[in-house]
Amino acid sequence: MAYAVDKNKLIAVIAGSPDEVPREEIPWVFSRLNTIYLADPERDEKGLREISQLLKEAA
Repeated sequence: MAYAVDKNKLIAVIAGSPDEVPREEIPWVFSRLNTIYLADPERDEKGLREISQLLKEAA
């Protein structure tokens, strides 16, 4: 885990908007990761494109 965090190889995906998920409820390690919020995971095309792009960059 430490290696992946240091090498920026993890992506945090949070199902919910930033307004719905209080920052104090998010584990501290997520602050060091690329974090994508999916307000509506079934219809959030922008978030899914971001995930896809980050996965391509990490490969």
